[in-house]
Amino acid sequence: MYKKISQYLIDIYGPEDGINAADKLETKLLSQEHISSERKNVPDEKNSYLITYGDMVCSEGENKLKTLHKFIRDRLSGTIDSVHILPFYPYSSDDGFSVIDYEQVDPALGEWQDIVDFSKDFKIAADAVFNHISSQSQWFRECLKGNPHYTQYFISIPADTDLSMVTRPRSLPLLSPYTSENGEEHYYWTTFSADQLDLNFANYEVLLRTIEIMLFYASKGITTVRLDAIAFLWKEAGTPCLHLRQTHEIIKIYRRILEEYAPDMILLTETNVPHQENISYFGNNDEAQMVYQFPLPPLTAHAVMTGNAKYLTKWASSLEEPDGYNTFFNFLASHDGIGLRPAFDLLPPDELQNMLDTACDNGGRISYRSLPDGSQSPYELNISYFNLFTSGNDEDKSIAKFLLAHSILMVMPGIPAIYFHSMFGSVNDQKAVEGTGHNRCINREKFTLEQLEYELDMPESRRNRIFSRLKKLLQIRREEPAFHPKSGFEVMHIWPEVFAIRRNTGNPEMELMAIHNLSGKPVSLDLRGERYDIISGKKYKGHVTLAPLEFVWLRENGN
Repeated sequence: MYKKISQYLIDIYGPEDGINAADKLETKLLSQEHISSERKNVPDEKNSYLITYGDMVCSEGENKLKTLHKFIRDRLSGTIDSVHILPFYPYSSDDGFSVIDYEQVDPALGEWQDIVDFSKDFKIAADAVFNHISSQSQWFRECLKGNPHYTQYFISIPADTDLSMVTRPRSLPLLSPYTSENGEEHYYWTTFSADQLDLNFANYEVLLRTIEIMLFYASKGITTVRLDAIAFLWKEAGTPCLHLRQTHEIIKIYRRILEEYAPDMILLTETNVPHQENISYFGNNDEAQMVYQFPLPPLTAHAVMTGNAKYLTKWASSLEEPDGYNTFFNFLASHDGIGLRPAFDLLPPDELQNMLDTACDNGGRISYRSLPDGSQSPYELNISYFNLFTSGNDEDKSIAKFLLAHSILMVMPGIPAIYFHSMFGSVNDQKAVEGTGHNRCINREKFTLEQLEYELDMPESRRNRIFSRLKKLLQIRREEPAFHPKSGFEVMHIWPEVFAIRRNTGNPEMELMAIHNLSGKPVSLDLRGERYDIISGKKYKGHVTLAPLEFVWLRENGN
């Protein structure tokens, strides 16, 4: 292991610094205990994630992480097995993503023991927000004091440096001025906001420190680490500063070390970019084990909104099963908005614009990013996923479309991840947007435990109808070997209004066919032999007729 890692470090930092980094790393690792001895956290059909903030549901006088833990345990045990708790560290902005201290739990949420306790009932995913750190962190405060160890943790650069080629995810200045304690003003690299100082990975001490933090997370029972904004990690003027070679080499180092000391941990890369760029983070089976499937949210939204699966089917047909036990992290909604960059390559401009117009009519907002020429381009659609399908006052139709979209999520090759608000059928939180001025707050409403449980226990409420159906689908899915991420798949080309996929294609006797009617009219398909729907138990012989917005998961011969 050391030989391979040493070569990665030399490739990144050159012979002298690379060897020095390798020597320091080896010294650190010699005293590192093996946190786990075998790989148990291997994705399979039983694996699914719930994405949530640590304070999404609260009860007065009770530790927020304890409340969340009890709520998920009571409502979702046997349904989901993994919980991604969004940044639960002390923070200064960006709803947790401007981390003040990577190794502390925000006292407003709880303490590390709460995370450890949570991990006894569910696999826990946590964020490694290593691209940047808060301006209020000790690291940056020491930098401003002139501490020589920390001045090299950040990227200070002349304000007039030509950075026009740098890819911009937001419409904010790339450089932000700060005054040090000696009165000197410096401009620091801040990709996401002035409060989020980019870390300088060109200083190998930063890399070594993040390795320590990653292993610390593993020691606390965390088995998935989400590498937030990882594509931007390495900065180099005169380049786009996106997907640079050094970034990929660093992920390989993380993977190698974790495979040795914490083989139960999965690396998940978050890269909101077009598909081919996204899957480059699998490397040659030596980088991330899971990557976000970013084209899926906008393409599924478009298909269900328009009743036309043409573009979703075309894209899904192009997917190839990743090597090894690597797989896709499939999602529709998250704490952020619906990323639009992948859709630019997959939807015609007029189709994309019509989708955005409809979403805005349904209360959505659009966030933009700056292009090198100074213009702006849509970057993200901010809306609750349920509100994408709002059909006037016809709640039944909206719920049917919402469930249809989530069936597509669950039958796709990979592992499904459902955002907290999607699981419970939340709508746009316009008051939060107006109160904060931040578009992303539209899908980050906080609940009291009493409020949410009351609505869930009302049989005819929107929340109950959505939660109970999604829960049933997830429970069926986890008992179905055809949904193993390595079962094989084939996307079927039938009609534009139908999205259909076969799973477990290597085992004809246990093959499953998932068919979705996206249209407002019944559709009929010819079948070979007799099949039955594992959701409803209904049998079909010779053909199947689906009502508008109906979907089925069909198995042959009733086996």
